[in-house]
Amino acid sequence: MEEAHEVYYTAYPNHPRGSPDENGTRWCIHHIDGDHYNNVLSNLKLMTMAEHYIHHNINKPYFKNFSFTEETFEKIRKDRETIPI
Repeated sequence: MEEAHEVYYTAYPNHPRGSPDENGTRWCIHHIDGDHYNNVLSNLKLMTMAEHYIHHNINKPYFKNFSFTEETFEKIRKDRETIPI
């Protein structure tokens, strides 16, 4: 996993780093194809921990009757807007 962080942050040194950051947002590097050994930059995506959790769990049975509030999505949107490009 550390190799993924090295690859990602070498390419995007200004992107948020650390968990949590100064705003309290927790970040992670997501492997798009699910292969944690595939650390090619095009396979890596910076996500908030909330986005990452939703991405991996939205189709699980225990989420079937759960509805995300607009407040939850607004927090995720706000976190995404803080990424310096």
